[in-house]
Amino acid sequence: MNMESTPTQWQHLRPRTLEILQMRGFHDPSEDPYGAVAPPIKGITGDVYTSIAYTFRSAEEAAATFAGEPGARDYAYSRIGRGQPPIEALRQRLLDLERGEDFPRKEQYDVVLTSSGMSAIFLLALQFADQCR
Repeated sequence: MNMESTPTQWQHLRPRTLEILQMRGFHDPSEDPYGAVAPPIKGITGDVYTSIAYTFRSAEEAAATFAGEPGARDYAYSRIGRGQPPIEALRQRLLDLERGEDFPRKEQYDVVLTSSGMSAIFLLALQFADQCR
C-alpha cells in the first residue's frame, strides 16, 4: 500500500487494516450521518447501509441507546433494535404508500417488517389467536 495516498489520520494503522480502509474508500464513521462503520452503497432510491455496527460519539450516547432512553437512537447493531437506516427508510416509504405522504396522523401507525413470508403469516396467526381468547 502506498502511504502517500493514505490520509494522514490513517497512516499509523497496520497494513491489513489500511487495505480494508482503502477498499472502503477511507470511509470515516465519525463523518457518517448514522455512524456506520462500513460506507453505504448507492441504491436506486437511496443509500443502502450494509454495516452491522454503528459508532457512538460518546459513552453517554451508547448508554442511552442500549438503555432505550427517549431521544436516543433506535439502532446500535444490526441485530438489535429496529431503527437501522435502510430498514427505517423502507418502513417510512411503505407507510407513505399505505397512508399517503400527507396523512396527518402517521405517528399512530406502524409498519411491521419480517424476514420471511412464513414469519409474517405466523405473526398474523398469533394476532388472530390472541383475539380469540
